[in-house]
Amino acid sequence: MVSISLLPPEFRQIAVVRQKQRRLLVSFAFITLLLLAIVGALAINLKIANSQLESTLAYRKMLEGQLQALAVYEEPFERLTHLSDIKQEITAGQMDWSGTLVELGRHVPEGVWLTDFRGTVVAAGNDGPPKGEIVLRGEATDHLMVSQFLERLRNLTLLSNVKCHFSIAGSSQLAQFEITASVSTFDQENH
Repeated sequence: MVSISLLPPEFRQIAVVRQKQRRLLVSFAFITLLLLAIVGALAINLKIANSQLESTLAYRKMLEGQLQALAVYEEPFERLTHLSDIKQEITAGQMDWSGTLVELGRHVPEGVWLTDFRGTVVAAGNDGPPKGEIVLRGEATDHLMVSQFLERLRNLTLLSNVKCHFSIAGSSQLAQFEITASVSTFDQENH
């Protein structure tokens, strides 16, 4: 098929130029709308960021006001801290005998009775804090109960070097025993 146009070539060129201008105008409009959308999104994000900044500044002012209200407690807190430091210096290296007795009482099995408890503090010299030692004497229904008690004592963290010096069965069919152990020093964090 042959296409015959009766229009002069100038009209065709004008139509082609107008079509190119329309495409260029649509492309320019699309790019302009895209840029406006980007600028709008940035403006919205800027407003959100400014709003968050204002709320953060308001929160900071509120906290500063509360901090000023707490300033009256600063001096008593410093005195309390100073007294706590003095207490730590005084009690450094002391033994926690009451805590030791409570823990021992919790770990004495049925069938074991303590008849004697001795606690001593041994000075370690200049190279360390004093060390404590306990001597436990008692009676048990049999040697198996003594060994169970010994095992429980070895599992206590406040005791170390737990040893049974003797376990003998006397005429009363009860096993008499003596156990010694080293005790850790006074726990400053819990008191």
